[in-house]
Amino acid sequence: MNWFKVAGGGGTSTSDVYTVSGTFGQHDAGGPLAGSGFSVVGGFWSPLAVTAFNPAGNGPVITNQPQSQLVTNGNLITLSVSASGTGPFYYQWQKNGVNVTDGAGISGATTATLTLNPALSDYSGNYTVIIASAYGSVTSSIAGVAAIVTEIAAGDEHSLFLKSDGSLWAMGFNGYGELGDGTFGNTNRPEQIVATGVTAIDGGYGHSLFLKNDGSLWAMGWNGNGQLGDGTYANTNRPEKIVAGGVTAIVAGFAHTLFLKNDGSLWAMGWNGNGQLGDGTYANTNRPERVLAGGVTAIAAGSAHSLFLKGDGSLWAMGQNADGELGDGTFSNANRPEQIVASGVSAVAAGDSHSLFLKSDGSLWGMGYACCGQLGDGNYNYYTNRPEQIVASGVTAIAAGGFHSLFSKAMGACGSRAINPYGELGDGMNYSTNRPEQVVAGGVTAVAGGGFHSLFLKSDGSLWAMGFNGYGQWATALSSI
Repeated sequence: MNWFKVAGGGGTSTSDVYTVSGTFGQHDAGGPLAGSGFSVVGGFWSPLAVTAFNPAGNGPVITNQPQSQLVTNGNLITLSVSASGTGPFYYQWQKNGVNVTDGAGISGATTATLTLNPALSDYSGNYTVIIASAYGSVTSSIAGVAAIVTEIAAGDEHSLFLKSDGSLWAMGFNGYGELGDGTFGNTNRPEQIVATGVTAIDGGYGHSLFLKNDGSLWAMGWNGNGQLGDGTYANTNRPEKIVAGGVTAIVAGFAHTLFLKNDGSLWAMGWNGNGQLGDGTYANTNRPERVLAGGVTAIAAGSAHSLFLKGDGSLWAMGQNADGELGDGTFSNANRPEQIVASGVSAVAAGDSHSLFLKSDGSLWGMGYACCGQLGDGNYNYYTNRPEQIVASGVTAIAAGGFHSLFSKAMGACGSRAINPYGELGDGMNYSTNRPEQVVAGGVTAVAGGGFHSLFLKSDGSLWAMGFNGYGQWATALSSI
């Protein structure tokens, strides 16, 4: 027990009984307090008999409760309270029922406004504040402080996600070190890899990429073809900085990597056996190479082909085309970018040997191999080397897994189609479908497709998963994250 005399004479004590003598000063009528009884409320005394003080005083009444806050990347958290009544007021903030004290990343623990710096620690929890005066005390309602999942990425057999506080988390297969946790051991629980500052993520077959808020590009995992871009061919199980700044977008293919810089230039590294780097050769590179000087706005990487958009809405492709995935009307590989659609394209996604794109009217299009129905056009064991319209309107987001596809519609519904041996379509079955099926009726904000598993986010920040989980790539009870 810890007693505090909030003003005037006296002091502090840790005994169960504390007798205060002296005068309370301006906060009472001037009478002595000898022998008065006090009680402890949240670390502050309050009088058991307020008649010993100014009988006209009123205890604190909260007029503005502290509000729950979302932890966001790089921003301070501020919790405030206000009260009416007879002052002065004395404050004590608590987290999960325990008093908060000022220190690194925390200020205002005994004031009306508590400030937290999420960059210095994890301050997620339930916060309340006790307001005390000579006439009583009151405790606020709970204000939750939490970080929610804001972005997802699915590699072949591993998964990554970002939280709103900029932290990076990973789970699943880690044989190449693609989780970046310093080991080569798989995990079926999310592990925090980076505490803050991460803004974008992507996962390939055995490597992972992320961006930080200073525009730097980081990589970890499999590097057998130079896809990490660090000048070696050695795997790494810790994040390595590849580019110091200026990077705005990243994608990871099977064994190659693409990224954009803030001047709209397109860069590539890694495996180039089918011309997927688009540099006019078929030679691998373990250092980033500039492919285009500017004008690129979006990128996607499949197993051995690449897609990108330009600012005019045109769609371009390069790399493997054995299954028509480039959509140029041939089955010939290309080691230089080829224009596929002249305008109107707003998003792209690339799978193992198929490609998807959205148009600005919300229509969904696809081309390439439909062995398992992944194009959703009603066919199996089918190839198309020209774009086909799959859905006429209303599509807002797309993702391509190894041999399956996902999309969400304007009302937040999640649809899927294609190979489904592990339930990656999330439809309760284990067989393929060559037509889009609605999996979730609404509330979906993002989708991601891995080798044989799928992830999606809901508008409440919850993360959901389905499909193959042999390496823990969708962890356990992800919907609770």
